[in-house]
Amino acid sequence: MRSVKQKTFVTFVETNYTIMKKLLCLLLLVPFFALAKPAAERPLIGISCGEANGRAKLNLQYVEAIRKGGGTPVLIPVMTDSVALRDLLCRLDGIVMSGGEDVAPRRYGETPHAKLEEVNELRDTYDFMVVAIARDLKLPMLGICRGEQLINVAFGGTLYQDIPSQRPDWNLSHRARVKGERAMHDVVFEANSQLAKMFGTTKLKTNSSHHQAVKDVAPGFRVVARAVDGTSEGYESTEGLLVWGVQFHPEGMLANGDKDALNFFKAFVRRVAKRK
Repeated sequence: MRSVKQKTFVTFVETNYTIMKKLLCLLLLVPFFALAKPAAERPLIGISCGEANGRAKLNLQYVEAIRKGGGTPVLIPVMTDSVALRDLLCRLDGIVMSGGEDVAPRRYGETPHAKLEEVNELRDTYDFMVVAIARDLKLPMLGICRGEQLINVAFGGTLYQDIPSQRPDWNLSHRARVKGERAMHDVVFEANSQLAKMFGTTKLKTNSSHHQAVKDVAPGFRVVARAVDGTSEGYESTEGLLVWGVQFHPEGMLANGDKDALNFFKAFVRRVAKRK
């Protein structure tokens, strides 16, 4: 029979043998884990903010749209420090220029029209700096409503300052007559356009909340979406740039469960991720 000391020694050996076997198995798996691909990172997509009385502001529908599209939203603070803005944008994979006030006419070489509405010079300066830096970094860009108009101006285009007075032949209601509501109308996309592919359709019922629109589209871009009255509702690059603009609010449509809008944001995020 084994003595107590012998039994203790045998137990000690068996226990340590089991531990050594487990350690050996883990060591054998190390090369496998080292070679395994890390989980795909969600692209970081910056969203421009509005400004009022010294406070940044943003409708959180933009944030949710990017998140649901598969990206990680990052708010770009309102500032005019070009070094700080560049430092931030260098870390991003794409940007969304959000909606807001009218763009100052001097930015596209015109004097103010009688029907021009609120202009925010700080917001304009900030937005144009963001677009200029993003353009230099070749970041993918999506402009929505004011953002679409602003990108067009930044690249050399112009705007109608007031659709009803400057284009009375565009007779659709592009803005709700009752405060708190939104007008709705159809938008038709060119069948071979990127925007049609991103939305997954050539005809879309969109919301509408604007009194300005693209007049002369910027060099290197083409209008590929129009309302039935002829109003420009979307453009894209003809030079391979990952830049798109839509006059309506797909983030608002997505908040109401629109599947085509979800397709659009997923497609945008995929294109941003592919560019990384």
